[in-house]
Amino acid sequence: SKDEYDLIDYGIPKKNFKFINEPLTNKLTNLDLIVYLLKSNKNININYLEIGTSVLKNFMVVNNSFNNFNLVAYDINPITQKHKDKFNQGNEKASKLYKSKNLNNSLYYFHGDVLSEEDTNNFNDLLNFKYDFIYSDALHTKKAVESEFKNLVKNNLNSKFIIYYDDLDIKLTVPAVEPAVLNIFEELKEQFSDLNLYTFWIYGWIG
Repeated sequence: SKDEYDLIDYGIPKKNFKFINEPLTNKLTNLDLIVYLLKSNKNININYLEIGTSVLKNFMVVNNSFNNFNLVAYDINPITQKHKDKFNQGNEKASKLYKSKNLNNSLYYFHGDVLSEEDTNNFNDLLNFKYDFIYSDALHTKKAVESEFKNLVKNNLNSKFIIYYDDLDIKLTVPAVEPAVLNIFEELKEQFSDLNLYTFWIYGWIG
């Protein structure tokens, strides 16, 4: 809602807010591609991590498309009002972790900062999944992407995985996201010999 957006913008630029509640068109978006890639995975149970979930628009599309997945959200913002009732907050030791109730998948929401060592350590202590698919869409800077890789991704990958980086072209800082992704690819090649990197254009999550 406009009232909620005025309090917390969830990383949505003002010029894009007017589109946020509009229906998507029939043009392919990254949401379609992510669901397709997940469906092409032969595993019955997928561990999915989304870093930078904003208003959970992508996250809930994945939730509505599958059953029996572990879906993990990591975001600096609190859970948006639309989906708040789907989660229960953890105990005192896990106050930043929220878990779903009575849904087709197991949903986890961690309220944390990708640049905070305390938050990322807390996240890793509470959840120990090996992820099959990671969607990175948080702070679009080289420093942030490299930090999240080091602290959230690098040691939490399954033997076969996809990491999907969004908005490689955004230049909030120079160097931007793409050089970080290239560095990460070179680092991962030392650990995983059969590794491929693709870049492409596709409509984004707003549509």
